[in-house]
Amino acid sequence: MPFEIHRTIILSTGHLDPRELPQLEDHASMSSEDGWLLYTGRDIDPKTAPTLTAAVALAVRENCVFIRFDSDGPLVSELPTYEW
Repeated sequence: MPFEIHRTIILSTGHLDPRELPQLEDHASMSSEDGWLLYTGRDIDPKTAPTLTAAVALAVRENCVFIRFDSDGPLVSELPTYEW
């Protein structure tokens, strides 16, 4: 029996615009004290959550099904960063 395995990209929560957190909370598959797990197939409005949309586009480009936004995750140059 073949296993179903999905790739996950880990990104810093520093890439999350605090103004977009309501959208993330609405669409996250899971949350914890360290961050969120987001399925990249969710329909996120780019007009109200452009940074989140950019993170999803990056994940999809890298063939990832999930994004784990983690407080200890890496910052990447392709995405903006925000102070919390």
